[in-house]
Amino acid sequence: MAEDLIYRKSGRSRSALITVALIWGALLLCWTVLEAHPLILAFFALTTLPTCWDIVTNPRSGMTLNDHQIHWFSGKRSVTLPLSEVERVHMNTRLDFSVKVSLALQTGTKLVVPFEATPPDTALEAALTARGTPVRRTHFQLFQ
Repeated sequence: MAEDLIYRKSGRSRSALITVALIWGALLLCWTVLEAHPLILAFFALTTLPTCWDIVTNPRSGMTLNDHQIHWFSGKRSVTLPLSEVERVHMNTRLDFSVKVSLALQTGTKLVVPFEATPPDTALEAALTARGTPVRRTHFQLFQ
């Protein structure tokens, strides 16, 4: 009996707060010292809005894997599957070194786990292998 894998993540993180503060500080510095045009600065400030939204709303995401089922959630989306329905798990390392996890079911359908709900790939692979679920890894595929 393998130990349960429990992974939780929140949208409000220290790194997000620091990044937004640094970007806004740099924009303020460009405005006051370099006298940059406000429209140019507004364009760069707009790129921080998705992160600001995550900081304000603090969406939760995560995954729980035990001997009987796999459950993941991200925002309002939630999926629970018995492990017996999973034929194999495909872990694809992308060009930016992120890992896309998809589950091939016995019925022939494929479910993609949202990135924000995906635990570290080595821990997930070890937990799945310990439960006898086949894991297929591919690296840097441009087309799937």
